[in-house]
Amino acid sequence: MTGVLQILGGLGLIVGYFYSPILISVSSGSLALLMLLGFGVRIKIKDSILASLPSLLYAILNLYIFLQYTFI
Repeated sequence: MTGVLQILGGLGLIVGYFYSPILISVSSGSLALLMLLGFGVRIKIKDSILASLPSLLYAILNLYIFLQYTFI
C-alpha cells in the first residue's frame, strides 16, 4: 500500500508540473505526510538515525514543494 501511494504521489508531481499546480500541492502534501509517518514508524521500531534520515529529508523536500505551490 505504501509503495502504491508513493508511486501515485510521484506521478501526481510529474503530471501536475505540466498541467495543474493544484495537483502538485495535493501530491506533495500527501507525500510529505506519508514520509513523516514513515519517519515516525522508523523511530518507533528503533532504526538507526542513518536509516531513518532519508524519509525525513523527503518529507522536508515535499513540504517545501507543497508550500511553494500552495502560496504562489
